[in-house]
Amino acid sequence: MSEELTVREAGEYLDYSYSTMNCARQTGRLGGGEAPKFFKRRGLILYKKSSLDEWLENQDSAEAIKTTVVTKSLWIKNAHSKLGHNDSNDIAIA
Repeated sequence: MSEELTVREAGEYLDYSYSTMNCARQTGRLGGGEAPKFFKRRGLILYKKSSLDEWLENQDSAEAIKTTVVTKSLWIKNAHSKLGHNDSNDIAIA
């Protein structure tokens, strides 16, 4: 695989459609976060494979953090429930 990918190739690499990649480029958002970086050469929009790999790593990290926060929140809610504190509005996540 070439280091420089077209929009269609980048979409296939990331498992997104061509239209989703075009929309992400215009909005700057993809997969709940910042869209991968792109560049233009001779009127073509291209992505560096290394940039896409970096974007994928950041997505994995963001998902791991989200999972940790949700798990911690559920644990705290369960602990409060066992202590007889039923008002979930009083729960603060550290």
